[in-house]
Amino acid sequence: MFFRRKKQEELENLIHLLEMDMGNNYKDEAQRTFKKLEEKYNKLEQAGKLDTKQKYYYSAVLMRFAAKLQGYSHKDQKPDF
Repeated sequence: MFFRRKKQEELENLIHLLEMDMGNNYKDEAQRTFKKLEEKYNKLEQAGKLDTKQKYYYSAVLMRFAAKLQGYSHKDQKPDF
């Protein structure tokens, strides 16, 4: 028997949406979704709704996306012509 980690559905939905935004090159929308993800994580953490493993997992996910989204916007994009 194995145990599956409990996941926060709201956070998982935002992660999925963020991955879709990035996959479709929706840079501004990806930035907005990331902010929503950070806010939701902070609210759940402050409310005590995340256990230690969830905090570790989702904080790592946030750090990974923060690194990917550094400079990820249309305003920073240079024209190729």
